[in-house]
Amino acid sequence: MLQGVGDGAYAWIGAGDVGPREGLHGDRFVFNDAIVPVGIRYFLNVVQRALPPRPAGG
Repeated sequence: MLQGVGDGAYAWIGAGDVGPREGLHGDRFVFNDAIVPVGIRYFLNVVQRALPPRPAGG
């Protein structure tokens, strides 16, 4: 449970290496663009599991 906000979660998907003074939100962080499709598949899977299936033709 996330403190003060209710239920929730986060996942580390390997967006890049963080060096000294290059934190995730720093201007020197090098994002791994190749991880984007992996992140999209991950979150799509989360949504598909969480939502009920829609009836055909609806």
